[in-house]
Amino acid sequence: MTHRENNARIQYETNFGKLINMAHKKGGGATANNRDSQGKRLGVKIYGGENASAGNIIVRQRGTEYYSGQGTMLGRDHTIFAVQDGKINFRKRNGKRLVEVL
Repeated sequence: MTHRENNARIQYETNFGKLINMAHKKGGGATANNRDSQGKRLGVKIYGGENASAGNIIVRQRGTEYYSGQGTMLGRDHTIFAVQDGKINFRKRNGKRLVEVL
């Protein structure tokens, strides 16, 4: 046994004269940072060319990756939803991505 192996164990003599080994270090457990949050289900829910009814969520997002255009509104959490029935249209205006219901 090397000095390292000998160092990892402490030997005790029992009442019956038998030597037993006991660990003097705590066993390795799971990592402390082994957690992850659930997905938030963000993204486009209804794509261009598809039909949407008033109240349908079109895009769920954090921040304004898409902007609301005609026939849509921007919710408090930046969700874009339809305010009228129609067909979804995605387009760019001044470098910004717009979502419309026509």
